[in-house]
Amino acid sequence: SAKKLQCFFKYLSSFHDRNIGKIRKEDIQRLYTSIVTQNGHTANRVLSLIKVIISYGIQHGNIEADVNGILTIKKAFKEQPRTNFLSLADAKKLMAYLDENIKRKTSSTLERQHHLIYIVSKALILTGQRKQNVLQMEKTELDIDSGIWTIPPAKNKTSREVTCHLVPELVELLQPLLEKNENSNYVFVNPKTGRPFTEIRKTWSRIQKDLNISATIHDLRRTCASLHVRHGASIKQIADTLGDSSLDMVSRVYAKTEASILRENANKLSKLIYD
Repeated sequence: SAKKLQCFFKYLSSFHDRNIGKIRKEDIQRLYTSIVTQNGHTANRVLSLIKVIISYGIQHGNIEADVNGILTIKKAFKEQPRTNFLSLADAKKLMAYLDENIKRKTSSTLERQHHLIYIVSKALILTGQRKQNVLQMEKTELDIDSGIWTIPPAKNKTSREVTCHLVPELVELLQPLLEKNENSNYVFVNPKTGRPFTEIRKTWSRIQKDLNISATIHDLRRTCASLHVRHGASIKQIADTLGDSSLDMVSRVYAKTEASILRENANKLSKLIYD
């Protein structure tokens, strides 16, 4: 991604002409330690990127193994897991905003870009899938008549197939896109580049500003989980829906949403007694 390229050129460019099997663990440890004193989150991202590169080299035969032990370097900065998601009121506000903008006619390339990103945003909150999976959704992954989207193991973070059931509202939006861009198998094709979108942050920032909400794109995944909690789904059912092999994130969202529901019920009881 563009963000990872920036990360590479800023922190790893000094290694660009080094043989991947000859980079010393001490070099990477020193680099990581220097960055972690400035920004722990950035240091962890850099270390993760290095490990991806090393793993790629091993997988594709450039090196036989992690001979220098770089993959054994531990993250010194402990990140707190995010549990943010949109409240029910903000989720409704967002969906109304997206619906209103999707209905508008488009003429310019920019307007068509925004139109597609609005549909992407709806897909993110209605399916709970990761951003890259939605952006790289392929026509061959969709059984539109049955309303099923099958994400192959190679494209899923957990390396297992995920079956995602699409609501009729989303199927109706995706149907016309399958008939467009006959030369591409991707569903969301950027009209400016003719290729799938790689980033939607600029449009998402504008949506946040228009609605006065604060949430990352990935928070839409947690928002989807919270909405399932409100409708009585179990932790296991939500994890299966989101294709998440770990129950940690779902458990955190579950606990936070249940607390919110209990608070609402307490307020309703108070109102019932005193009104």
